[in-house]
Amino acid sequence: MRFKGSAINSNRIKVETGMRIVVHDYSGHPFQVQLSRELARREHEVLHLYSANFLTPHGNLRKQSNDPETFFIKPVYMPRVNKYAYFKRYWVEYMYAWNLRRRLADYTPDVVISSNMPLFHQNIVQNWCLRHRKAFVFWLQDIYSVAITHNLTNKFGLLGKAIGRHFQKIEAKLLRSSSANVLITDAFWPTLRDWGVEGNNTFTIENWAPLEELPPYPRQNEWSKQHGLDNFFVFLYSGTLGLKHGPELLVQLSKHFRTEKVKIVVVSEGSGIDYIRREIMIQGIENMEILPFQPFKSFSKVLSSADVLVAILNPKAGEFSVPSKVLTYHCIGRPLLLSVPEENLASRIVQENNTGLVTDVNDLEAFLRAARGFYMNYNKFCELGANARKYAEVTFNIKKKGDQFENIINRCCMDLRQHACRKPSNNQKRSLK
Repeated sequence: MRFKGSAINSNRIKVETGMRIVVHDYSGHPFQVQLSRELARREHEVLHLYSANFLTPHGNLRKQSNDPETFFIKPVYMPRVNKYAYFKRYWVEYMYAWNLRRRLADYTPDVVISSNMPLFHQNIVQNWCLRHRKAFVFWLQDIYSVAITHNLTNKFGLLGKAIGRHFQKIEAKLLRSSSANVLITDAFWPTLRDWGVEGNNTFTIENWAPLEELPPYPRQNEWSKQHGLDNFFVFLYSGTLGLKHGPELLVQLSKHFRTEKVKIVVVSEGSGIDYIRREIMIQGIENMEILPFQPFKSFSKVLSSADVLVAILNPKAGEFSVPSKVLTYHCIGRPLLLSVPEENLASRIVQENNTGLVTDVNDLEAFLRAARGFYMNYNKFCELGANARKYAEVTFNIKKKGDQFENIINRCCMDLRQHACRKPSNNQKRSLK
């Protein structure tokens, strides 16, 4: 655990057991629910909440026979809506936040950890925690308002910029008002300092993937046989694929290998898939297979069916965002092929650990050249896959992550109790009248 401010030991400190904890992950990703299970194994009562309607690959969100008795999973529902219908989407997400608030009121947790939540609605959850004297931990996956400002400015000019600044004020207020903040990278710090966020309650814990739940399988396995992939060289993409992710790159990859014994497998849903299906029809592409999101229990076999795992990011992607698919890919022990902005954190992880090839998101020729290199000289690149698994084994230690989060939770609850025990000053008393 890294931090900017007063020190806290990253080893396990004396912690309270039996706390009631809510871990809310709007996206339902694999590593957040793994954290919930780990905390429940430490004699805490943990309720894991997620959006049942958000279209993205989910983690292991079903209660397992070996789960602790104190671990619970509940979905939070909202109506489905086109994500590009902005006003309808806002009201639907607003309904989600109120449904989530009801879940919190029914459960009465000691602490709420919340991630991937739209800012307006994260504000509703935080306000509930403040009103009811519950600790609130903002698990910051990206500086959302900066990306929002950039997008709105491009679309609406000065009006969009003004709206974006309003979002920045909301996000800054959320971070300043949280019991603690967990950042996925120290690179967030310059922005947070500009916003006046204190360092003594803000910590860095890098994201991970659930290593134990994602064992590598042989390249030819039950899933690859079922989908007729055993006799092909397979480039596989799995994860969210909207238009902003650049699905045309996968179409170009398919066209590039049109005459070879190569399959491009895309496991996804959404607007990007609609685009690819249209291109398949228009251009008569035959070496591409489109599949919906697969159950988490078979996910390791899905990814293991690839010779190369592919990730792409839009040029406007946040500098610090790391798609969870990139971390998940590392567990499987296959080489990675990335088309991402050079400054993106995912690019640095892959290059620094020699786990794949990275090309700039604007350089199609370099991307196709790297793919061709994998295909023509695959044995030369097998070491990259071994490096990927090694990186995951060294980095994705759930016991250490559990220690770090448990320390933060305990600190938040202690601070909250100490604050409650202090007598208000005369000025504070007057402000309460």
